[in-house]
Amino acid sequence: MVVSNEPIEDLVREMYARFGLAYYHSEVLHRGLCIILAMSDLPQRDMITCPRVEEHLANAFPLTLGHVITDLAGRIPAEYSTRLEEALEKRNFLAHHFRFDRAHLMFQADAIQRLIEELDGCSAVFSRLDEETTAWSHKRQNELGITDDILQPPLRSSIQARSWNPSPAGMQ
Repeated sequence: MVVSNEPIEDLVREMYARFGLAYYHSEVLHRGLCIILAMSDLPQRDMITCPRVEEHLANAFPLTLGHVITDLAGRIPAEYSTRLEEALEKRNFLAHHFRFDRAHLMFQADAIQRLIEELDGCSAVFSRLDEETTAWSHKRQNELGITDDILQPPLRSSIQARSWNPSPAGMQ
């Protein structure tokens, strides 16, 4: 006879949903930092063109979060850089160690609840940093005179260039 443990199964599903949300927030932060990196290398206002913005975004987006943070060092306040390094540690833990290091805790409801709280804490850190990143990005955009009309086409182009065709023919 199989005994169902639905409350724990529901908590495990919730925990993995929160894991996905935390990782998603780390990726949103990564994208925002890539945009800041791209804008930090732009020339003076009268020399900015859509192709130049597109080029800078294309160079920034493939970088890992760690590389982006390293490349931003000296271009952003030291205190913010330190907080980004801490966020990088959290993100790397989620990506590479969370499931293995926490697997033994996934069998009791109270331990799973603590894992959910830990994941919610990670999401909050990434979201707060992303809000600051967005505010800084908008400020820098305004300084450079980059309007959404200038920024959106290169962003769309970059996203389209990175789209993936999951068919076997697209994997060649």
